[in-house]
Amino acid sequence: MTLGTVPAQAEFLPLALLSDGGLVGELLEVRRRVACLEARSAVLLAEVERRGIPAEEGLGSATPWLMDRTGDPAGLCAGRVQVARSLRHMPRTREAFASGDLSEPRVRLLAAARNFAPAFFSRDEGLLVDQARTLPSTLFPRALAHWRRL
Repeated sequence: MTLGTVPAQAEFLPLALLSDGGLVGELLEVRRRVACLEARSAVLLAEVERRGIPAEEGLGSATPWLMDRTGDPAGLCAGRVQVARSLRHMPRTREAFASGDLSEPRVRLLAAARNFAPAFFSRDEGLLVDQARTLPSTLFPRALAHWRRL
């Protein structure tokens, strides 16, 4: 897919025409598509960094470069750069993110787990991604905390 295939401004039904089920279904589909786009953004950002574009443009590293390009705050950009770097070593996470099965916040939690124990994360990534897909938002961070203590 290229960005040219994604409409710049989507056309949606007026909210009043959506049933309750249609409203919930559309919300969940939009969130899935946002995750797909965030995953693509992370892959592109990793490649921008790999090619040294921020340094070539005089901005040193990827975080200030992203801040300059997007206008987003430093903390948000630093987090996105960290996720982009981590995803290079997280094939199952990267795949689930790209398909829209994982949201960016869950990917951030997985990236933090990988940074905590890279070798163990590589061993357990499939299990952790499955938990990220299925556990409620209140339980998934607790499951990762338990994993860290093992």
